[in-house]
Parts: sequence; C-alpha cells; structure tokens
Amino acid sequence: MKGATALYQLLKGYGVKYLFGMDSPESLYKELNRDDIRPITVHDERSAAHMADGYARVTYRPGICTAIHGPGVTNLITGLAEAYVSCIPVIGLVSAVDLELVGKHAIQELDQVSLLKPVTKWVTRVETPDQVPEMLRKAFRIATTGKPGPVVLNLTYNALKTEIRKETSVNLKAEPEFGSVPAIRIAAEPNRISKAANLLLKAQKPCIVAGGGVIQSQAWKELIELAETLAVPVATTMLGKGAIPDTHYLAVGVMGTYTSGTTGRGQVANKIVAESDVVLFIGTQTDQVDTTNWTIPSHDSTIIHIDIDPEEIGRNYSTTLGIVADAKLALAQLVTIIKERLPKQGKKATRTKKIAQLVQDWRDFIASESDSTTTPINPQRLMKELQTFIDPKTIVVTDASYSSLWVLSHIEFANPGRRFIGPRGLGIIGPGLPLALGAKLAAPKKPVICITGDGGFGYSYSDLETAARYEIPVTIIVLNNRMLGFQKHYEQTFYDKAIECDFLDINFGQLAETLKCSGQRIETPDEITPALRKAIKTNSPSVIDVVIDPDVPGPIAYFDSMREGKMK
Repeated sequence: MKGATALYQLLKGYGVKYLFGMDSPESLYKELNRDDIRPITVHDERSAAHMADGYARVTYRPGICTAIHGPGVTNLITGLAEAYVSCIPVIGLVSAVDLELVGKHAIQELDQVSLLKPVTKWVTRVETPDQVPEMLRKAFRIATTGKPGPVVLNLTYNALKTEIRKETSVNLKAEPEFGSVPAIRIAAEPNRISKAANLLLKAQKPCIVAGGGVIQSQAWKELIELAETLAVPVATTMLGKGAIPDTHYLAVGVMGTYTSGTTGRGQVANKIVAESDVVLFIGTQTDQVDTTNWTIPSHDSTIIHIDIDPEEIGRNYSTTLGIVADAKLALAQLVTIIKERLPKQGKKATRTKKIAQLVQDWRDFIASESDSTTTPINPQRLMKELQTFIDPKTIVVTDASYSSLWVLSHIEFANPGRRFIGPRGLGIIGPGLPLALGAKLAAPKKPVICITGDGGFGYSYSDLETAARYEIPVTIIVLNNRMLGFQKHYEQTFYDKAIECDFLDINFGQLAETLKCSGQRIETPDEITPALRKAIKTNSPSVIDVVIDPDVPGPIAYFDSMREGKMK
C-alpha cells in the first residue's frame, strides 16, 4: 500500500466528502473514487480554503483543502488565516518538495512550514509513507480540540508514492471522535462556577456577551436558558450572531464599532453592555472591533470570562473570574446552580422594557431609509425586502466590509444557530462566494444566500463557473456601488478625500450569464422582491446585481459624521 492509498482510506474513515482544491497532491487525487470523496476543482486555491471553511462552519467537521507546493500553497494563506482567526477546523493537504531536493532551487520550492506557521494551529512536513497515518490522525486531533483551527500537512512526493510497511498498513484506523468539533468538551471547575453564579446573582445590571465560541460549541440552548433564568440581556460579537435569536426579548444585537452607528442596531447592544456592572464574556476573544477599542464594556465592570482557551482570559480586560471550559458545559453548570440559589419568584426582569424601547427607537429611526424609494437603491431597503425571504433554515453568507455589516445589524434570525457566516475574524473581502459554495455543499437542502460587494466579488467571481459546473444552487446578491465603499468612506472621513477607490460600472448579472449562471440587474426598489423571488426559486446558481447608492455609509459609528453631512 502506498502512502497516498493510506491517506485516502483514512480520509474516508473520517467521513470526508469533499476535497476543495486544484488536483494536487496528484497521488492522492489518483486514488479518489468520486462516489466516496468528491473533488471540487476551483479557479484559485484561496477559494479552496474558503470553501473548506464554509463547509466546516455548517457541518462542524473539518473542511479539507488541497494545493500544489509553492504558489498553490501561497494562495491558500488568506483562507487559512481567516480560519485561524475565526477558529474554524480546516485541514490543508499540500504537496512538498522531497527532502533530497531541499535547498537546490527545485521547481516551486519554498519553506512552506515557516510560511504557514503564523496562520495555522499546527503545520508539519511528512517525509515518509509510514508517517502519513500518524500525522493525519494528529491533524484531526489538533484541528478539533481546544480552540479549533486550521492545520496543514506538507506531504512530500516520496511520502505519497512509496509503499508503507506492512505493520503500518494494518493500523489504518481513523479516530471518529476527532471528526467534528468540539471533539472534547471540558467542564468548568465547580468552585469557579459557584463564584460566577454568586457574582451574577448579586449584580444590579448584569449582561452576557456571547462570542463565536458559543456557536462553535452549539451552546445556544444553554445560553438562552441562562439568560431567561436570570432575565439578563445578551449581546453578541460579530461571530457570535445567532447565539440567541435576534427576535428574543433579551437580545440586544451585535455590539461593537461596526454596527453601532446611528443606523446600526449595535448602538442598543453598546448602551446595555456599557452600563452593566457585571459582564459575562463567553467564547469571545474580546477583539478591538467588538469592544469598540476595548472601551465597551467599561473596565470598571466586574468581568467573568469563560473560554476554552486560557490565553484569551484576561488578554484585554482585567478579569475578576476566569473559567477555562467548553461553553455548552459551563453554561449548563451555571444554569443548574443558579436555579438552585434563586428565590422562588425568580430574578426580576429589570431592563426588558428599556431593551424593547431602545430597539423600537432604532427601528423608528431607520424606517425612512428602510422604506426608501430613491434610486440608486438604499441598502437598508434591500435588507428589509430580503428579510421576508429568511426562513428558519436559511443561511446567509457575506463578505466582510459593508455586506456583512448590514446583515449583522439589520437581518434578524428568529432561530438560534450558525445562520450567519462571514469572514469577520480577519475581516477580509473576497471569501463570500466560496464560503457560500462550501456552506451549500454542507447543507444542500437549506437555502443559502450570499451577499457581497462589487469589490469583494471581484476576488472570486470566476468561481461562478465552479458553481455552475457542480450545480451548486446559491443565490448571490452583489451590492454594486461601483467602488470600494468602506475604503472610500474611510478615506473621506479621516483624510478629507478619497484617493483611488472607484470602479467601472460592471453588470454582474450579465457576467453571471457568461459564466453559465442565471443573472439579473435591478436598479429600482420595486424590482427587489420579484428579483429575489425569481433567483431563490431558480434551482441553479443565480446572481442579482443591485445598483446601490454609493453615498450611503454602513452602520459604523465613525461614519456618522458623513451621514450628518449628507443629511444637511
């Protein structure tokens, strides 16, 4: 048995269904039976990594991407970096120059381990065929335990083409328990849970900030139960959207800089979190954007932080109580002990009226723009129309920049779970389409809607052909303002002028038709609903090119001055 055969057999043992890449390592692809593992050939290895990421987010199983050594590997880096910052289990299987050729300027030779180390949880070279089974099992264990993340095996040609020893071939057992996340759940120390319960019960204005770790742990049921038991408001980070239904009476929205402008629901979340005396962080890295430059919550608040990664606890906030644990187990432990200690009448809901009023004030403020009949189309009108097409199964995938921010602020999911997928870990534009394709392959019976800007779509629209070739029926909405919108508004706000951010007017609906997909362009608000209805009912990849008002900034706090200038 050759190393490539062993690799293939083990991948099947882990239940791998897809390889996202460009037919390399060739020895592995030669082994494939498409009825067992389907290769998805893309136009750029960046898309391969993003598709593996989208697949992993929906299935909670590692997505597998592949690449040839050298330039194929360098193309993977952006996608791996996003998975690394967003804590998504992606496994890269890439070819590598054989050891005897290292240092000889062999074709496409690079030090791939050093190159990939900063953007992976673990990376190694596999030199011999007997290492293949051992290293693949280790890759799955590392990717799915603790804080999940991407790993990469650099597989030399010799490792895949030569035969393994007989004693190795009889031990080709996968470890299915490490085939999904979280592979191992760690409970919290009981005494720390007891202290956390006391702090929350004594608080006058407690709140919860739920991050992506709650989604990764699938802990939304326990989170909602804790919130309702304590009658405590819940804000989420960007990657935590979906931890509590947006329509829940205790949900205050996605907090942070990027959703808290005058048009953003995040202003509600920021107000509630800022005034809280005890803040429970759970599954969040307390990054700069989500905490508005580490000012919300206040550093005067009492901080409890639960996270699977001990390095995150106390990283940015002085933490009164740190708890290293899986989010689902820790929340369940908290619910149990708090219910035991609560008086019979329960915790009085003291802030629900305020939450409801703040949310209603926000709705009233954005009503005129959500109902706008102006052309070019106001993106808030598009969000309002899109909301009617979001059912309990719909997954909305976005690029970064404005496309994600309008969804984070304005689209409401009535059911918890990973309903939103976006590259908000690293905040990069371009992954929207491949993320959506990976998500749709992971959940073929669920509607998947991708929202991207024309700038972001420029990175990946060639993979519309991939969507057509593999018949992946996603609906893509392009917010086409003919520019890099976020960048242009940023430069206008902080540098008094935009330097070089404008594009030519490209009809992406027509481009979609050229790439064998369905396509439409809409320019007036009354065209939105008919276009969405047509695209979603089409059982094929479909693009709606929406001509968006270039002068409407996203719901970002520091762009409010621009809005005020426009309104004057």
